[in-house]
Formats: sequence, structure tokens, C-alpha cells
Amino acid sequence: MNEIIIIGGGLAGVEAAWQAANGGARVRLFEMRPVKQTPAHRTDKLAEIVCSNSLKSDEPGTASYLLKEELRRGGSLVMEAAATTRVPAGADETFVRGWIRRYGGGWQDGSRAGFAIRGRDDGFLGFAGLVDLDLEHREGELGYMVAPSARGRGIAPRAVELLTRWGFDELGLIRLELRIDVQNPASERVAERTGYLRDGVLRNVHFKEGLRCDLGVWSRLRQD
Repeated sequence: MNEIIIIGGGLAGVEAAWQAANGGARVRLFEMRPVKQTPAHRTDKLAEIVCSNSLKSDEPGTASYLLKEELRRGGSLVMEAAATTRVPAGADETFVRGWIRRYGGGWQDGSRAGFAIRGRDDGFLGFAGLVDLDLEHREGELGYMVAPSARGRGIAPRAVELLTRWGFDELGLIRLELRIDVQNPASERVAERTGYLRDGVLRNVHFKEGLRCDLGVWSRLRQD
């Protein structure tokens, strides 16, 4: 197969390069940064989102939704990353402080527990926690997020395994869950690597910020 040359390392360029390479093609991707920067960009990295509205609406039936749905069904790397790292629009300081306060309160009332993932020399790498904790019935739901710069280093499965063991050994839990969008194969691989089994799929349930999806329910039992 002839070499494919792609000019531009934005969302479209990176997606095209990844799809072509994944199909077995030899790809060369050219990006002007960091040699030449623009006022809109803040980093020298590929696929940087420069506008909070870059991906637009997820309202079913809209043109942007249909385009993104085609990308998702085609195994889009960009859409997988967007779903994994999605945060509410307008996540300003007030939102962040409220989010931290909820986890602080959760430590006090036993309803949740959050941890920063930090490396010895890398600083903040992500977040992992029991986003829903029921000590009375000895069950919990795990959630995690790994910073883009820290991905591909086995951090997610390590964090999930440590948190799972803490839940079983220290909190005495019997069952733990991960809830994963069925179109997020990267997180499904993390679940499989850490011994979670898929119980089934909740169809068309609310995920976050008005987004609905099919959620796979993955579980691990203390005796597994």
C-alpha cells in the first residue's frame, strides 16, 4: 500500500491518520506546531480542542449527533477519548469546588471516596474513587479518569486494582461495579484486565449532562 500523507494534526487529521494506520496503511502526519504556534492553541500536542463547542450537540436527530454517531460506530479514537474525558459544560471554579466538597462530605458520611492518582515524579496523573458507596449493603461503584498525557502506561488498570483491593480488604465490601459505555472499548479492556465480568447492558440510560447511552454493567465479587 502506498504511503498516506496527512496535513494537519487537529481532530480530523488525527482521526484520519489513526484510522488509516489501524487499517494497515503507512501514514505520515504533518503538523506545524510546535514550530509555528497559533493564538488559539495552548499546547504543542495533537488533536487539541480549541473550542468548548468543537463537538457540539448530542441531541438525537441533529446533524452533529448523526456525524458523531457514525464516527462512534466506526470505532473513532477521538470520540472514544471525548466520551472518556467528558466534563459538564461550564465546569468553572464553582463546579470544581462543589465537586471536591461532595467527595469531602462523602468521606464523612461513607457515601463515596475519592483519590488523586499521583506519580513519584509526574505529579497529578488522574482520579479514581468509589463514586457510589453503600457500606450497609457492602457494595460500591468505581469510577476513574486518567490525564491524557498519562495514558498508555497501565495507570488505569493499576488504579482500578488498588481501589478494588481496598474496597474488599479495608471496607469489607462484597460486590464492586464498573459502569462503562458500550462504545468505550478502552475502559472495557481495563475492566477485563482487572477481573471484572460484564453482567449485562442497561439500554439508553442517562450517563451525564443530558447524554444517554447503553451502559455495560461490569462486576467483581469478593470471592472472584
